[in-house]
Amino acid sequence: MGITKIRVGAHGTRLLPGLMLVALICSGPLYPAHASEPLTKARAWAIEHLRRTVQGPSETGVISGLLYALATDYRESRHIETERLMAQVEVYIEAIETDRLSCGALVDLRLAVAFLALHRKAMRVPDLDDRLAECSLAARPLDLAGALFLYCGFTDEDHRQRFPGALESLEAIQRPDGGFGYQHGWSDYYLSSHALFALHTCRGDPQAIRRGQGYLIALLPHFQHIGFIDGLLETLVMLNKMQVVIPDYEKRRSYIMSRIRSDGGICYFDSPGCTSHWHATSLLLELLRMENAKARQNP
Repeated sequence: MGITKIRVGAHGTRLLPGLMLVALICSGPLYPAHASEPLTKARAWAIEHLRRTVQGPSETGVISGLLYALATDYRESRHIETERLMAQVEVYIEAIETDRLSCGALVDLRLAVAFLALHRKAMRVPDLDDRLAECSLAARPLDLAGALFLYCGFTDEDHRQRFPGALESLEAIQRPDGGFGYQHGWSDYYLSSHALFALHTCRGDPQAIRRGQGYLIALLPHFQHIGFIDGLLETLVMLNKMQVVIPDYEKRRSYIMSRIRSDGGICYFDSPGCTSHWHATSLLLELLRMENAKARQNP
């Protein structure tokens, strides 16, 4: 396996929201009997953190990331606090001045609107779509992956008309190890996971998708060894969504369950004194929700 760069800066805490919206077929054993209390506590943590976020400056990545997990959980739990919070988020989004947002923030915000539409009357956001159309995403592969996921997963538009050659441009930055990298650099984990799921959602080249899945599988032991909880969670959730069999799933899952904090959240990296992180906790919530759903399907 080649060298993989883990970026923990501007892109290191952005996820491709909405992974849960693909058909749920879990790979490997799931253990719902242990998931109920952790699920309740992770939900409460996510609700409180998102509530605080929409009371401050615009953080579109945090909003879309937490909203994706809570909106999917709401489909099954109908939790009243989540319902109230979604109404609050809608008001918050309506007040954002989109002309001041970066292209990446526009993608995050448009995804948040799509998640709200799962349970509420769809918001009309023509200015947001117009702004996105003005973005030159070809030079921003992470943002391009998010935009492709948005239009392939939530609209009836043909992504080939809105973003001509976009899938091909993502496939072109795939590295020999199956990951994806910026320019001529090494494979980058978050770019790789987002690009792979965009290709999967938009039905890109099957061979490129299989290579990308193999790249993610190969990273799992290393991520657990170094305590990269966020990467471990995102990889497990994503591979499950793509119906990929995950080697040593129980070992990975047990490690994650052992790292859940007393407040219900989970750290980004496993280190002394670490605190619960919004991105990792949103993924934890989704993993636990999947366990609950599996339990209902197979009582």
